[in-house]
Amino acid sequence: MKKRKRKISKAKLARRERKGKDKAWREAVLARDKLCIICGSGFMTNIHHIIPREVKEFRHDVENGAALCPRHHRFSRECSPHRNSFVFMLWLKDHRPEQFLHIEMKLESLNMLPWLIKKT
Repeated sequence: MKKRKRKISKAKLARRERKGKDKAWREAVLARDKLCIICGSGFMTNIHHIIPREVKEFRHDVENGAALCPRHHRFSRECSPHRNSFVFMLWLKDHRPEQFLHIEMKLESLNMLPWLIKKT
């Protein structure tokens, strides 16, 4: 008896492809930063999307990623993109101006720059 080949749905193929791209993105950001960009810790380094990954234009953009230790990723009130995103963006602007400028220019080109920081 012959085995029937199961067809894989388009959605499942798209999910597989996205997961592969997510993994490659994570590895590229980690290769660039290596350690937490704020404190230099290498303990359990997390990779953070600066602009949320739901925004498709930024999801796999390496400049939209930052390596952070758990403390600076989620728990620090002083400089965490989750607990104090405004301060984190100011830190990024001061300490990684090229990366900040890339994100700002891409947001502007997509007409997504928030009205608060839009250039006049």
